[in-house]
Amino acid sequence: MVESAYKGELAEIIEVIESIADPLNTANLFLSFVSIFINILHFIILTSSSMKSSSTNVIMIGIAIVDIFTLTLTVVKHASLVDIENNECVTSNLFWKVYFDMAVWGLQDYFRRCSTWLGLMMAIVRTMIVKNILGTHKDHTTVLVIVMTFAFFIAEAPLGIIYTINAFHHDNAHLIIASVDVIIVFACLLTINSTCHFFFCIFLSRQYRSTVYYTFRLDKLVLTNNVNNGETRNASSVVVPSVRLISVH
Repeated sequence: MVESAYKGELAEIIEVIESIADPLNTANLFLSFVSIFINILHFIILTSSSMKSSSTNVIMIGIAIVDIFTLTLTVVKHASLVDIENNECVTSNLFWKVYFDMAVWGLQDYFRRCSTWLGLMMAIVRTMIVKNILGTHKDHTTVLVIVMTFAFFIAEAPLGIIYTINAFHHDNAHLIIASVDVIIVFACLLTINSTCHFFFCIFLSRQYRSTVYYTFRLDKLVLTNNVNNGETRNASSVVVPSVRLISVH
């Protein structure tokens, strides 16, 4: 809750932000579990032999790896918190616990930034391919890269602005506390963005969809259903020949 020391409009703003951030902090934990599972599937598909021939897919493998680490560390961080409402504060009396928390939080921030830089690298590489090889032609892979880059920008740019403001106003305790809650809001958006990579690829990449079918044997399932349906149709259209009984004398 907002302390009584916060007065006026600033207190009202902080209270509104906290009312949004507190439930999102819990929701982000459950979203992280879901996103870890989806990103593992995403990683399995991207590491298939048919997918690794593309430079874009290789970079997406790196993004999937760092996203899995980031999400796992998010779960570890939430589980190790002593004070849930002040999740950026080291509140343990144990020496090793303080260092463990600082290491986990530092690694989480590091992997999150790696994901963004890999996304930027993917956009640059794809731009060079389109410019030097494909000309002005834009295929589905290019559209996929554009969508993912835009999603990275929407999720990451506000955090960059917040961290920059904090660097110049680090002595303003009220602003720092308010920014922590804002960071929670956009951290939840980052988790959603990590989850959406799998679905972006499903909708925008034909090669990815084909690999999903072959990786999880969905092609055999579809083939089996088609065969069964065909047999059913054939069986229903079979004409039973008439049988004449001939008496033998």
